[in-house]
Amino acid sequence: MDQPIPDHLKDLSEKSVDGQSQEQKQRTVAALLCKFGGAFSKNEWDVGLTNVAEHSIDTGDA
Repeated sequence: MDQPIPDHLKDLSEKSVDGQSQEQKQRTVAALLCKFGGAFSKNEWDVGLTNVAEHSIDTGDA
């Protein structure tokens, strides 16, 4: 894994692959990515815009 696991997820990560071989661990990650693939950006243009919610930003006197 190239990126460190955030502290609040380390315990969960270790428990989820406990006793698994390296190949099984890779399949576990692949399964999660496939299951939740819709939560990830496909390209730089599909993230950041929505018309679901609106909010105001107080910019003071700017």
